[in-house]
Amino acid sequence: MFCPKCGTRNDDNVKFCVNCGNPL
Repeated sequence: MFCPKCGTRNDDNVKFCVNCGNPL
């Protein structure tokens, strides 16, 4: 999935963006 805040691609099983920490 892509973070709505910074646009970084994250694995579908993570709860927070690996780049900015935004809750997914």
